[in-house]
Amino acid sequence: MGPKPKNKTKVREIAQNQGQAQKLWGVSLAVQRAAKLAGCDAFRGARVHRTPLLKWIAAHKQIASDADAAAKDKGSEAELRRERLAVQIERLKFDLEIAKGKYTLTTTCEETWDQNAAIVQAEARLLMDREKYGIFIARVKAQIQHVIDTAVIDPE
Repeated sequence: MGPKPKNKTKVREIAQNQGQAQKLWGVSLAVQRAAKLAGCDAFRGARVHRTPLLKWIAAHKQIASDADAAAKDKGSEAELRRERLAVQIERLKFDLEIAKGKYTLTTTCEETWDQNAAIVQAEARLLMDREKYGIFIARVKAQIQHVIDTAVIDPE
């Protein structure tokens, strides 16, 4: 006779810990914690016994459901905190780039423009003569050069 055919894989009755029980049987950690706190006899030391746990869950469906819902709410709160922190980090990086002079705020550009417009008007009145036109243009460029070299952004 040849080798015996292998039986279907048996489900393990005892898990070494709650994490293994979650992987083996699909029972969330939140439900296991709720069962353990409620006095379920499936927990012996660190080990978790499958049959008593499943019987407890069947008898206490509302507690198990509430535990799962609470765990999902905590997960969504943590996700919101992570997203909020990511936004704060991006804002700090952006503020650092502004401080380094990589960007110029539009309010700064508007102020600089107003100042330079007044200078242009004053210079234009004084320099109607063609020979002084080159000097006039050089002065305007010198006044606004720092604005031309940076990207312009809206602070909002």
